[in-house]
Amino acid sequence: YLQPIHCPETFLVETPFPPDDRSTGFERGTLINKEWDQATTSGAIETVEYILPRLQELSGVSAISLEQASKLRDFCRQFAERAFRRPLTSEQHQLYIERTFAGAPDLETAVERVVLLVLKSPRFLYHETGGTGADGWQRASRMSFVLWDSLPDAELRSAAAAGQLATREQVAGQVQRMITDPRFDAKIHEFFIQWMKLDQARELAKDVSLFPDFNRLVASDLRTSLELLLEDVIRGEHADFRQFLLTDSLYLNGRLAPIYGAGLAHDAPFQKVVVDAGSRAGVLSHPYLMATFADATTTSPIRRGVFLARSLLGRALRPPPDSFALLPVSLHPNLTTRERVSLQTNAQTCQACHGLINPLGFALEGFDALGRWRTIDNSKMVDATGAYLSRTGKPAKFNGARELGAFLVDSEETHTAFIEKLFYYSVQQPVRAFGPQALPELRESFARNSFNIRKLMEAIAVVAALRAEGPSERAATPGDGAASASN
Repeated sequence: YLQPIHCPETFLVETPFPPDDRSTGFERGTLINKEWDQATTSGAIETVEYILPRLQELSGVSAISLEQASKLRDFCRQFAERAFRRPLTSEQHQLYIERTFAGAPDLETAVERVVLLVLKSPRFLYHETGGTGADGWQRASRMSFVLWDSLPDAELRSAAAAGQLATREQVAGQVQRMITDPRFDAKIHEFFIQWMKLDQARELAKDVSLFPDFNRLVASDLRTSLELLLEDVIRGEHADFRQFLLTDSLYLNGRLAPIYGAGLAHDAPFQKVVVDAGSRAGVLSHPYLMATFADATTTSPIRRGVFLARSLLGRALRPPPDSFALLPVSLHPNLTTRERVSLQTNAQTCQACHGLINPLGFALEGFDALGRWRTIDNSKMVDATGAYLSRTGKPAKFNGARELGAFLVDSEETHTAFIEKLFYYSVQQPVRAFGPQALPELRESFARNSFNIRKLMEAIAVVAALRAEGPSERAATPGDGAASASN
């Protein structure tokens, strides 16, 4: 991603850290063990080795001498305050700066010790440590981590220092500014990649005897096509969540066009086209997703159904038994994929999960293992009828991706699941930890703002920033002046 702004030199720590916990579906840095502790130590040492040779440049001193000791102390104070995301108290200044400088044999050693002490401090390693209630500095930190996964910028620090993060309106104003930053676009984009499980996707591999047009270049182009669709919706004027599930257009280039039935020149760049009008439904039928949730030779209603159940409807599913293996096509050569899956999972012990999974996945059987539209499977007409029984016991039936998409965009379960997952990804805590009213009020705000994804993120950031206020406080959703969320 190229940005038309100047970026200073950036230091990247190369120390390998142990993987974060992914048990909730999104990365969350909650695990603490010996390997993690050693990695933080190694990273701190690596940072010191970067700073010391550049100390004059970074601190603004002309030479490392006693005459420059005051400037070096100021540099260390600023370093600590940036790391801790708030000004140092007098006690902290004594501990981290004055005492360290007084006990060091020389100024470089003093700086080295300050950096190591700061980077190994819980005040740096954890977002928040101790304290009751929330001040402007805590709010600034929460907002920056929710929206950017980074530290507060200069404007946010200035607002915190001036006491201008004291009201909902002030917090909302800063949030609206922050979502125009490229870092927000990067974070929301990464959420969708993780939400659709594309960060875990294995390399696409298809049987070339069945799909002679498929190769690595096609796989790469399909991924680009999906990324362009994401950008189109996320950065669109309305950022409408429903368009993810309803748009009938695809981004195709000259290499993909003949595979998916678009009339483009062989060297045509990516452009939005409509193919299979009336059949496609946004990401639900996007060729990359359909190819990812499929096997090398056939579709996979099970994998597609699991994606729909977990990601879009927020349903919990037990993992399959270790001994489970799909029936090979050769064992029942006259059956369609739907018939073969139904045959294998019709046992009562399977239906606890497959009674939910299969009817969802079957609705996407109109798309083959490359995500191409089809009406015939193994010389039989494709049956793309599906069904879903809601948590409240209300049944729904649909035929094909379009009807499935229409059901999902109107489903409160879909809205709730999306809010919960976006909240957890952004804040790294469940929305219910923020009070019983946070979720229903976010859901109400989401609908009132025409399911605008960016406005939903604004609301989430405000909820996170004002979390520690009293129970009578209500965090207004930016832009509509009426929505609120409990802390």
